Amino acid sequence: MRVIACLAASLDGKISPAHVERYTRITTDVDIQHLCRLRDTVQAVVYGGNTFRAYPKKHRGLDLDRTLHHVILTRGQNIVQDLPIDAPLFQENQIPIWIFIPQLPSIDTQAAYPDHVQWRAIDSFEIPGEPAKVILNTLAQAGLESIMVEGGGEVVTQFLKAQAIQELYLTLSPLFLGNQAAGLTGNGNFPFAFPQIPQAKLLSVQQLENELYLHYQLAYETSWPIVESEAEDGFSN
Repeated sequence: MRVIACLAASLDGKISPAHVERYTRITTDVDIQHLCRLRDTVQAVVYGGNTFRAYPKKHRGLDLDRTLHHVILTRGQNIVQDLPIDAPLFQENQIPIWIFIPQLPSIDTQAAYPDHVQWRAIDSFEIPGEPAKVILNTLAQAGLESIMVEGGGEVVTQFLKAQAIQELYLTLSPLFLGNQAAGLTGNGNFPFAFPQIPQAKLLSVQQLENELYLHYQLAYETSWPIVESEAEDGFSN
């Protein structure tokens, strides 16, 4: 399974302004085109319940004839409230939609949603990385071979914990959003202890106006190179 992630972040590592309920862009139209081009290279997009509520519509690529599987990972304590049945996405009859959740809703609740919505329970939801593994296994069994993770931070962290993301496309926006804004890897619960942490190899970088478009390859099995210094503060003169 090819797994990539595409996100935009501020200079302080935030992906969305604080205290907003609707989708709020932090990048330019150029970045949106970049995102849509990448959608055209995969078969499914994966994102969380908060991302759905901020943008409850179809995630489109540039090729309007392609149909992407939409995969939503959510804790879903109140499904009808968290994933409103009348949301525009659910009215798109041609879109296969998967909802992964700790516990399946009632039969009546499931029946209230369109037939193209499929439900999957994740019994091991609280085990780090397990939700991502269940998603990958389920989609692979359905014949899918490529997905893109679009956020938010908690979903990105789950896929990092599963050591699943192979490439990261990160747009760096020249903004500071503050410590109450949503972070790139959720609430700071990063999956690995130092020095066994994911490393990113920079494959390419492009500057368009004030934005940087970074493309990384991720590795999980190597230890971070520790450089010893004689200076007590870790810096040499």
